[in-house]
Amino acid sequence: MKLILHFAVICLAFATTCFTGPETAADAKPIPGCASNTECPQGRRISRHVQGQPEPRSESSDSDVDDDSLDSNSGKGSSDSDSGKDSSDLDSGKDSSDSDSCKDSSDLNPDRCSTDPCRNNGTCVEGADNYTCSCTDGFRGRNCEEAACQEGWFFFNGSCYYLGDMNLDWLSAVAACNESGAYLAEIQSQQELDFLVTITDLYDLFWIGLNDRKIEGEFVWHKSGDPLSFVNPAYSFSGSFPNLDCVTTVELYTGVNYHFWFTDKCSLLNLYICEKEPMH
Repeated sequence: MKLILHFAVICLAFATTCFTGPETAADAKPIPGCASNTECPQGRRISRHVQGQPEPRSESSDSDVDDDSLDSNSGKGSSDSDSGKDSSDLDSGKDSSDSDSCKDSSDLNPDRCSTDPCRNNGTCVEGADNYTCSCTDGFRGRNCEEAACQEGWFFFNGSCYYLGDMNLDWLSAVAACNESGAYLAEIQSQQELDFLVTITDLYDLFWIGLNDRKIEGEFVWHKSGDPLSFVNPAYSFSGSFPNLDCVTTVELYTGVNYHFWFTDKCSLLNLYICEKEPMH
């Protein structure tokens, strides 16, 4: 009985199919928003591109836009940074300019002598634009750093003096002085004579340039040929001794140290005093 009933149900289903026909995919009612039920699962929207509509901005596009926006902002930041840098550079330049300006203004009125630029007891004198050094005897140069006379020579009143340490006749003494670019000393003032007291020793005889070798009784200085303009009060002339043609100076003590001049034979051996201009 059950078998007959089961067979009847199958026949009824077959008959229904024959009269109505199967539902095709074309006749099936699509899911709203989907091209087909198979292509668009339930709950998922179909791409508008499939329907011929413009594709909406995707997440990747949004990302690109954000990246572009970041790049733009980054560029702006870079520009701001450069602007800040330029501004900083300008300020730096301004500070440098201000510093230079201050430096220049300080150079206009500095107290240059406060640093004691003058050496060897030189005196600094401020000028409008610079300083000058008033040097003591024996020194020269911008800061009195140079000795006016070479080592072993003594400076006085614009001349350098050297005491020969060998006993020579008068002509040999002239030659010895000439070899060093000097001449036998020409004493033209009492001050110069007094200076010699400070560098010579008592009782030492020194040849000087005074002589009357050419004309008896007419004493002149050997280098310049000038006659006496200053006569040492302690001077022994040789008017009555024609062979005493050359003059020596000697330091003697007569209560005070003093230089006396004596005429003597030019062939005698004595020390000598050379004189020359300072170094240039």
